[in-house]
Amino acid sequence: MERGVNEVGEVFRRGFGKYKSGKNLSFRAYKVAKDIMECRTARLGGHKLTCHSCGDVRISYNSCKNRHCPKCQFSKREQWILDRNRDLLPVSYFHVIFTVPHELNNLYLSHGGQMYDLLFKAAWKALSIVVKQRYNKDVKCQP
Repeated sequence: MERGVNEVGEVFRRGFGKYKSGKNLSFRAYKVAKDIMECRTARLGGHKLTCHSCGDVRISYNSCKNRHCPKCQFSKREQWILDRNRDLLPVSYFHVIFTVPHELNNLYLSHGGQMYDLLFKAAWKALSIVVKQRYNKDVKCQP
């Protein structure tokens, strides 16, 4: 199979050297990038697959198995989506994301429980207001 030029690994191989210069990357970030760049290449080794009928030989390179690698996690991600779809009720859903300013990261790291409690209370309040305005209904349950 021909390797695509738009694969994440190829993009990393072309641009990671320039990107990382002048940056202080953590060991973990560097390892993820390295794994993605080496995934399914000769660098990680591989094995020969031989067709017993025609004798055709193909090389299958080993994967990095990094949880951040889009190649390695594709089938797991697809299975996860199928599993979650079985859990859904037959109703409309809305996906809502609440974010916090970057400046609060240290507070979340040092006081995670309290900060997440505040975030969920604020999110619940915001959603309650939206539901009440949209449907003219009081939201009865509390988080």
